[in-house]
Amino acid sequence: MLTSYDIKARYALSRLYEDSSDTGWIRVILEPFVFNTETYETTIRLDGVEGLDDRLLHSAGKRMLFPINPQSGYIDGSIYFHGRHHSVDVYELEFGLHTGDTVPLSLRGVLRIGGWPEFQPFQINLRTRVVLPLTSQGVEKRVAEAIAKTGATSLRQLGSVMAYVRPTLLYEGEAAMVAAKASSALKTTQ
Repeated sequence: MLTSYDIKARYALSRLYEDSSDTGWIRVILEPFVFNTETYETTIRLDGVEGLDDRLLHSAGKRMLFPINPQSGYIDGSIYFHGRHHSVDVYELEFGLHTGDTVPLSLRGVLRIGGWPEFQPFQINLRTRVVLPLTSQGVEKRVAEAIAKTGATSLRQLGSVMAYVRPTLLYEGEAAMVAAKASSALKTTQ
């Protein structure tokens, strides 16, 4: 049986929508868990979260409370496993203070597993860190480290640099930024 103790967060991501200055999404990537004898790796998706900012500078240290669904202003999330989406009714998000490229996050809510009446809704209380998107300085640092670790000296070795960095890239577009910076750096070393 799945219990709240089986649900643990690995890390989280957050980004503003392109057309907004304070509304975006949060993805909480979960540790693998077992449900109905199968192991799942999945994510809690929260969309339309108001009060965020680009690098969570203003959100850090904030506690955001939301009413329970279906009251106005509620924030529902979803988690996908066992062939369907399940509701996560989030009623609290709390952001800690910046610690470099991450921001601590606590999420509290209720998980409702649809399709199995034997599973009653249960509380979830997750603690994790939001990994922030790379800055240009972060890209430079990752490229310099990868070139040093791989010993790359020419563009022919760009693949090994990217293979070294790729597992640490979490946001869309970061691989292209790193590849451009690495290409530029490797051209100058030839």
